[in-house]
Amino acid sequence: MKLNLRCFVFLLACLGMPAFGVAQPLAPENHRISVQVLDPVAAPVAQWQVKVYVYYGPLEQNAPNTTETTRSMANCQKSRYDLFPSFKRCTVTLNRRVTVTLPDSQIDAVDARRLDLDFAPVIEDHGGTFKVDEILLEYSACAKGCSGKMQNIRLTCFAGEADPGEVLVDDLLLSYSRGSKAAPQVADCGLHKGIEPGWANWHEVQARVRGHFGWEQRQVSDELLNSFAAIPTPDHHWVWNPAQKSSAPCESVLSDHQSYLSSQSVATLPATLGWPYHHEVEVYVTRKPGGEVCSIWLTGTDDEAYLRYFYDFAGGNLVRVYTSGEPKNVTHLWRWVNGEPWEFTRRQPDGGAEHDDVLYWQKTAAQLWPADMDYTPDLKEFALLKDFAGQLFGRFAVQNAP
Repeated sequence: MKLNLRCFVFLLACLGMPAFGVAQPLAPENHRISVQVLDPVAAPVAQWQVKVYVYYGPLEQNAPNTTETTRSMANCQKSRYDLFPSFKRCTVTLNRRVTVTLPDSQIDAVDARRLDLDFAPVIEDHGGTFKVDEILLEYSACAKGCSGKMQNIRLTCFAGEADPGEVLVDDLLLSYSRGSKAAPQVADCGLHKGIEPGWANWHEVQARVRGHFGWEQRQVSDELLNSFAAIPTPDHHWVWNPAQKSSAPCESVLSDHQSYLSSQSVATLPATLGWPYHHEVEVYVTRKPGGEVCSIWLTGTDDEAYLRYFYDFAGGNLVRVYTSGEPKNVTHLWRWVNGEPWEFTRRQPDGGAEHDDVLYWQKTAAQLWPADMDYTPDLKEFALLKDFAGQLFGRFAVQNAP
């Protein structure tokens, strides 16, 4: 359903003015999740198509009218040793789960980048009392024509598990608030603590600003800042991260009956071109169905057959270079955003279990946390790589064209 706005707001929209709701006070008996959109080019939330489903479970376990009992053959556990069919019927009692679709009146487009979702934390259903368990947000970030997304909003009513602040999930920033007269049994309800990359709070992301993350963070050293849609600021706000992790140019989903095009050849790359290894290499070029080059891979030959360099392009522009098989098991990654050097990673196993020696730099983080960044790459290396990739593109994009 599309967000319903007030009549005067609709008239303003018809006149070409922004169409947003007016921030409403939280009803004393309700709870609220505020959804802030971080993507600077996202359509205003008033243009989104939104559905919200609120799921409830028993307020108290085994309380009256909060369970349902069924008796059927499907309830019986089957053993792999059962040789003959059984017609036995088994009885199972499970907690009831209640689903409520949030009405438009409780979905408020406060401004261009904020949605407020107001809901009752406790409900009555067929004589039973239930508390909120989780919320599912379904949305299309435009009026029509864009793909839909789903976001499961994880909740908890245990004080030790609830996050007191904001949680970053994909390109949305979530916060939780409670009405002044909400049921005391759900006074501790809130967002589940953000302690993992896909569901992270300010402190969780900030811990990854330093390249090596500290010893306690090394076991997740592959989850760098490009995993997050925003970077934390020293004043506990967020800045959009244009280098956030996305699918590689050749990894996007194609429509039916389409496939990527690939070609393979052997070429000579002299040292004057900028290639420091054996001159003869294998070249793999991958294109989108329309012919656009999205990657060029170089693989070493003879005793360097393990060596690989991957160059990813988008619209003919270099966006990423990464390596595999370099001496001493070192791997590198360079990333560009709008043609600018933005991210660098050098990783080498240090001999410990799942521990890497990591050198890391990210432009946004370096601007926000200069004292915390322990490495700065040679930007001349970015320029040389970009020049070399341009020569590869000019040579093999045409040579291997379909």
